[in-house]
Amino acid sequence: MYDHLDGVQRAETIKTKLSDVKVVMMQLLQVFSAHEDLRLADMGKKDQETFILLDVSNWTAYSAIVKQIAEVGMNREGYNYILATLDIATLDLFQLQQGGANVIGFQSVDFDDDHVKEFQSQWKSLEPTLWPGAGSDRLTVSSFLYYNISLPCIKIEHLTFYGVKI
Repeated sequence: MYDHLDGVQRAETIKTKLSDVKVVMMQLLQVFSAHEDLRLADMGKKDQETFILLDVSNWTAYSAIVKQIAEVGMNREGYNYILATLDIATLDLFQLQQGGANVIGFQSVDFDDDHVKEFQSQWKSLEPTLWPGAGSDRLTVSSFLYYNISLPCIKIEHLTFYGVKI
């Protein structure tokens, strides 16, 4: 299930790689009102193991879809979800898991790491105009990745300022 062009491309890649497995692709046209699409996907799968790759465009879309999945009963045992996000820790998956569904995802930032905690405290004090989401308690993976990319540049600039040859 996907809601954007990147999701289509990833789904096509998976379908090509798993040529011996039946792969059904489904675009969610209205992420915030997808009950009918979800009911259609659930049709005839009452006693069948089902694997769903959920690849939607942002955190708000994931939250909306997870809520609707529970509302239509697709959170029961036998459903297995892979969430195509690098930030699974920020999602509330209780509704999805309480019915027995299995959920797998990825977390690229270790929020218990001291460097991350330091960055997070600095992030909260930034002006929101500097970077989307700055100045809030919620640290996104994209903002932390931006920090990881900029850090070597800052260090190199610091070294060259003091005449260190690189």
